[in-house]
Amino acid sequence: MLSAQKINLTAELNEVSGLTWCQGQLLAINDGGNQPMLFFLDTTGKITHRCLITNAVNVDWESITHDSKGNLYIADCGNNLNDRNEIQVYKVSLQKASTSSDIVAESCTVTIPYPERPLSKNKRDFDFEAMNWENGKLWVYSKSRAKPWHGKTYSYQLEWRQGTSELILSSGVFIGRGGWMKDAVTGSCSLSTSTVLLTYKKLYLINEGKVTLLKHFHSWRQREGVAIDDRQRMYVVSERTIFHRNSKMEIVHIK
Repeated sequence: MLSAQKINLTAELNEVSGLTWCQGQLLAINDGGNQPMLFFLDTTGKITHRCLITNAVNVDWESITHDSKGNLYIADCGNNLNDRNEIQVYKVSLQKASTSSDIVAESCTVTIPYPERPLSKNKRDFDFEAMNWENGKLWVYSKSRAKPWHGKTYSYQLEWRQGTSELILSSGVFIGRGGWMKDAVTGSCSLSTSTVLLTYKKLYLINEGKVTLLKHFHSWRQREGVAIDDRQRMYVVSERTIFHRNSKMEIVHIK
């Protein structure tokens, strides 16, 4: 099984909830209730730059990703109670964000396609913490809160456009029987033509619907974001909790 190097993060990132690797650097965001801030990190977890998105609100920021042109996408998509009607996705230029202390974002309001309201307990699949860019589109993955636990994540296509858009259901993938604490999806990134999904306890590789376990972490943490660099090292970030004194970044070597 793959080993992981652990690094304590600064208290400024105690509620780190998303991570991406773009053009040689890591970018992180904090969870809801914090400033709408982008944090630039080096590979030791040190903050090297901060950029405030002045026209954004951090209701429940959960994921950050980027496209091939150097645009960053930040998803305000947390929906713990499965009661939000829409989520928000912000878009900014990496180049501009990396050279400015503040920036104005483009914004897209995204409709959530509930099948019925109110939702029954076994259909609470509309919380989202994972978004990544693949094949020219954004992909969003559900963090199931269904009872009884069914072990699936549902993937949605999202065509980003300024103004409004909608989530388009693509498919469901069975992740595991470990329950919400082990197999609920909390982060994602792209690895070549495959997708990496993160849970609090595991890393999975999804390729054409086939699910492969990449890593089973020794201890449970509130792992929220995953990114992969040009050398195929994975960076996994976790929040500080009542059980863990520090937020952390774990570096997983997959080669």
